[in-house]
Amino acid sequence: MRKHKLLFLLAILLTGIYSFAQENYKSATIVTKGGDTLSGLIDYQNWERNPLFILFKQGESGRIHRHTPKDIQSFRVEGDYYFSAVVGVDITPRETDYLTYSAKPIIEVDTVFLSVYLLGKASLYALVDRDAKQHYYIEKDSSGIVELIYIKYLKQVQRKTTIQKNERYKGQLNYFFSDCPAMKKEISNTDFQPESLIDLFKNYNFCVEPNEETVQLTNNETRKAEFNFGFVAGATLTNLKFYSSEQKFDYLTEQNFSNSIKPTVGISLNIVFPRNRGKWALYNELAYRSYDYTEAWHEFIRENYFYDHAVSIGATYIKMSNFIRYQIPDKTVRMYFHLGIAHGYAFQIKNNYKVEKTFYGSTTVKNEPAISALRTYEMGIAGGVGAEFKKFSAEFRYEIGNGISSLINLSSTSHTFFFLLGYHF
Repeated sequence: MRKHKLLFLLAILLTGIYSFAQENYKSATIVTKGGDTLSGLIDYQNWERNPLFILFKQGESGRIHRHTPKDIQSFRVEGDYYFSAVVGVDITPRETDYLTYSAKPIIEVDTVFLSVYLLGKASLYALVDRDAKQHYYIEKDSSGIVELIYIKYLKQVQRKTTIQKNERYKGQLNYFFSDCPAMKKEISNTDFQPESLIDLFKNYNFCVEPNEETVQLTNNETRKAEFNFGFVAGATLTNLKFYSSEQKFDYLTEQNFSNSIKPTVGISLNIVFPRNRGKWALYNELAYRSYDYTEAWHEFIRENYFYDHAVSIGATYIKMSNFIRYQIPDKTVRMYFHLGIAHGYAFQIKNNYKVEKTFYGSTTVKNEPAISALRTYEMGIAGGVGAEFKKFSAEFRYEIGNGISSLINLSSTSHTFFFLLGYHF
């Protein structure tokens, strides 16, 4: 059952992404291999990774052409400038799980679209490859295009495996910038990050050619994540289910607990990833949520002999939810879909089973916990669909959690529907 619920939520997310995947043709120019400049439209996706190809057409009704780096010299669109080049690409991994004990680069030659960051006496280019690894290249005078090398590798130090860094790029920059000795100290403090490298190249170009302008084609701000804080409020509709093969739990498993409708409020942080036209985000929410059930029934044995049962179960949670969100770009009303996990801590719990036995006018009352072992930490999966208009949002969400029982022979699930309104800054 839970597997089916997860597949259902995945289907909602993927269907939404597929349905709303859209072309985004923008005015652009390309330079052919023959040196001709053509004006037209490029399907611009604000690429996070350097594109392997582009789709280009001359005019709205023109024929669409697919161009790879081997087909054209360069293209410009929406302030981005890419040109084709045959370069060496260091393919050594930087992810911790894939590091090796070698500090040497492994170079493969490839034809790629390089992104132009800066043009000047020393120009800075960039490549984010298909594995999302960031590469930087320098070109100065007639030196050709050279990759700046930065490698992370493993090393045994006193019988412990440690992660080391080969910052060869600093030595390369000292060589290329040797005509400005004042840069040496700045190079030693330069991180292998776009902002740091851009500032360094700007300062070098000003040092050697103070009267020449360095042209920056990539805006630093477009490569930074966007943080949106907000508030959410709405209503939840929760249904609690219990499952057991043992008859002694019939007072829970045989009951059809009515839906509990309660308010919810919270705060949110939506982190929109840079590039890709802001399609992807990490949405985080901290919220108050609760449910409350009281079920009562009469069990008739015979005249003057019967039982009255009442089960009261409720919980109040502080919940942290984390979602991967896909947002439809460039719309006045922006649809979004997200899927993620929810963690809840119950700081207040109601847990009671009351039985009144009446036997020929004599009544006895027994009160005991409805569930002898409670789960105060609940975990679940959730998915939702919503829409944003300016700073306001509305959302429908579904969540399935592992419930309140921690007994081995009594399992539980909570099914919650959310109807939420939000406002973000």
